Amino acid sequence: MSGNTPTCGCCANPTPGKCTVAYICSAVNNVSRISDIVESVAKRFGRPLELDGEVRNSFPTHDMVLEAGVEPLAKLGLGMDRHTKIFAAAERIRDGRLDLHHLSQPEVCYAEAKRRLMGCYGSGDKVADCISLFGLDKPEAFPVDRWVERAMVHYFPDGKQPHGDDLVMWAQDYFGRHAGYANQLLFHEQWRLASSGPDTA
Repeated sequence: MSGNTPTCGCCANPTPGKCTVAYICSAVNNVSRISDIVESVAKRFGRPLELDGEVRNSFPTHDMVLEAGVEPLAKLGLGMDRHTKIFAAAERIRDGRLDLHHLSQPEVCYAEAKRRLMGCYGSGDKVADCISLFGLDKPEAFPVDRWVERAMVHYFPDGKQPHGDDLVMWAQDYFGRHAGYANQLLFHEQWRLASSGPDTA
């Protein structure tokens, strides 16, 4: 994170597993709170790492989360049943129903990756697109939140672009196969314009 602007929506130095947890926790939440959740999960379940005298915890693997059990997650007070969603995602990763490494491969298309992610408890359209873009290297993914919707209205005031689910397809057609890069520019600019407003993702 740089200043008050998120660098990748929810998490710095993203990995597929970390992005999955971070964005599962992103619904009805603000950026600072999501960062706090990621940090608290790392502190509770990760391994301590030391660099230049500073100790931080690594983000836990799905096996580490599953070994600890769901109750310690619940005790973190993440809210909105997020502990259950994180645990369910870890189970899917362990048993192969959600193979993030496979989904990140170039031969796996964006549509397939998104479909598999949306089969995971807690992953709707926006969450699946965020994980696809930041964790699985699918640059055509176009996450839509209120900031992006506002940016589209601001920069395309003729109202020709659709809304809701059709907006993603419209943006991918308009911006091309790297629509995700345009998405982040739109998000960043709208965030900058509204920097005096609430810190909400």
